[in-house]
Amino acid sequence: MRDTLLQYVFKLSVETPAASPDTSYIRNILFLAKPLAEDPPAEIKRCVSEAEIAALTNNQEAAQILKGGKSYIYVLPSATLDIAAILQATDYKFFTIMAGSEYTEAEWLAKDFGGFEGVSCRVFTDQEKAKAFAAKTNQCGFFTTAETGAKNAAFAFGSFLSAPQWDNRQFIDMPFSGGVNALGAADSLFDDRVSFVLSSQEYGNVLAFFTAGKQAIIAPYITEEIRTRQQGRALGWIRQNKPHYTLTDAKLLERYLQQQLEEDYVDTGLIESAKVTVELTADNFIATGNIAIAEPKALWRLQGTLTQEAN
Repeated sequence: MRDTLLQYVFKLSVETPAASPDTSYIRNILFLAKPLAEDPPAEIKRCVSEAEIAALTNNQEAAQILKGGKSYIYVLPSATLDIAAILQATDYKFFTIMAGSEYTEAEWLAKDFGGFEGVSCRVFTDQEKAKAFAAKTNQCGFFTTAETGAKNAAFAFGSFLSAPQWDNRQFIDMPFSGGVNALGAADSLFDDRVSFVLSSQEYGNVLAFFTAGKQAIIAPYITEEIRTRQQGRALGWIRQNKPHYTLTDAKLLERYLQQQLEEDYVDTGLIESAKVTVELTADNFIATGNIAIAEPKALWRLQGTLTQEAN
């Protein structure tokens, strides 16, 4: 019971701010695999163990996501990659889709992910096909051997999406060989912006390159996170401050959004620079935001020349 005297002296009402938007979906991954049954239900399952995955599919690759560090994954047993209707019903509570290596070229040509706008990963044993796939926005083409299949790619995404902070994960230890152990082959894959594992006699198997759409792997994820968080912050500020249709209020909102970009992304080094602009429009009490974000830079490799001086 609130004290009467306190209520008399200082009447104070409490306004509950809007909840911060849920960004956990950005770290969720959906794995597509051929089902055990011939006609399985069109249903996505949340799996926390290899046993749960094994109850849905014979695929041995999906479990590598858990071994990479993710505590759970979503699995969709499906005979085809024409899954637009299934995905739409989920409201896309994941931002990465990966398919097992058992799907054929014809099945990929018939792929339909509907309105999904996140990152998709496909493994290849053909470098030219991997290059063509990896050139498109938010697509990760991962070069591998037929024997390894999607195991390395699954492990890489498991490690990447389970990390406490966004990190490109380059040169981490990997569980399997990707069939690349020569410098010329590695340079060629690097030039084609194809993800791959490099095998070293001394250091074993390491993730030598990890990209999506010719960008650092973190790029689409950070962009999505910024978009969602900026929308949530704008909503909360407008609900709390009830701004008037003035340039002053527009600039106050702009400053509020810019501060979050600077503190959470620019100052931490995740992105090089960011600028948000809030402007007035022809409609009353409407503010529009234009956000320009420099793509994150990845420290791919170091190159230099060592010169020996003459005595």
